[in-house]
Amino acid sequence: MSAQAPESNVFVDDIVTALTGPVDATGYATTALKDQMRRAAAEFDQRTAEAFARALLESLCAEQFDVRRLEALLILGLAHPTILDHHRISLRTEGRRLALLLESQGQTERARCLKEVIEQQLGSDDYIEEVDEADGRTADELEEEIATYLERADKAAAKGNNTEAIRWLQEIVALDRNRRDVARMIRDLRWSEKERKAKNSQRLKYAGVILLLGAVVAGVFARESYIDMAYRDVPKSGPDLAGLHLRLDAVDALLDSHYVWFGMGTALREQGRLRREIEKIEAEAAERASAVALEQARKIENAEAARSRGMLLAQKGQFEEALADLRQALELSDAKWSERDQVTANVAAIESWLKKSR
Repeated sequence: MSAQAPESNVFVDDIVTALTGPVDATGYATTALKDQMRRAAAEFDQRTAEAFARALLESLCAEQFDVRRLEALLILGLAHPTILDHHRISLRTEGRRLALLLESQGQTERARCLKEVIEQQLGSDDYIEEVDEADGRTADELEEEIATYLERADKAAAKGNNTEAIRWLQEIVALDRNRRDVARMIRDLRWSEKERKAKNSQRLKYAGVILLLGAVVAGVFARESYIDMAYRDVPKSGPDLAGLHLRLDAVDALLDSHYVWFGMGTALREQGRLRREIEKIEAEAAERASAVALEQARKIENAEAARSRGMLLAQKGQFEEALADLRQALELSDAKWSERDQVTANVAAIESWLKKSR
């Protein structure tokens, strides 16, 4: 809407007030129709009336339909008949429509007065039985057909079938091309249909997004359920090192094959716990093995010392003392000692010599 629209509306409202007079608390005009028509003829010259008519027609086509604006236009047309003829507006058709609208609003007396004024203006015979030159139909028949099309259009629009409503309204325009209000209704319905399609398109987009999100959620749920089941199937760890390694390998494989899931924290904590237990057991085993190795090395060292003493005593001829040290060396050493066979042979030789010498 342009910046001049509010000023234009104010101008049109002033015209309506000037032509129809003041209104009561219910919004109805309080001045008699005949008085309004006489005042319009006396107070407004032809040029002013023409300007008022153009403003009223533009407002009736551009804005939401207003009964008082239509009434003002007809009052102006009754006071200056050439104006309606110039704009190809049927006083008979628009008068009948205004009368119906006034009656629907409860202004029956004003509607009756309007009919009488129009009858006097057009002549009773012409008003009742005027014939449409295009197809030979009477005015009453034409008006009845238009009313039927309007009713059908209203019913179709009420059901949301704008396309059908537009079709019936186009039939009216084909019968009476001066029905600018119908042209405006067609434009409004087309705009409404365009908005409806845009909203439907938006709804479809929202539905698609919701379906996509639903599919994603369902996929995530299915994946979580599968991984949770796989985690439950991981073999329990026994108290021994082999059992711990078996469970740790299964947990490692699960974490390697599924990078991220909601229950991943539990699996990571389980992995850490198993690794700590395995490291602890292996550290304790290594410590024990180291202690055993140290003890074995100490024994070998003592065995070597005992062997050295025994051999030294044997060289000095102190065979009994040498035999005791060599036997001690055999007790301290294990079967893999490199000097064991030699020491065993020396012990046997000393024992044999001692028997012979006694």
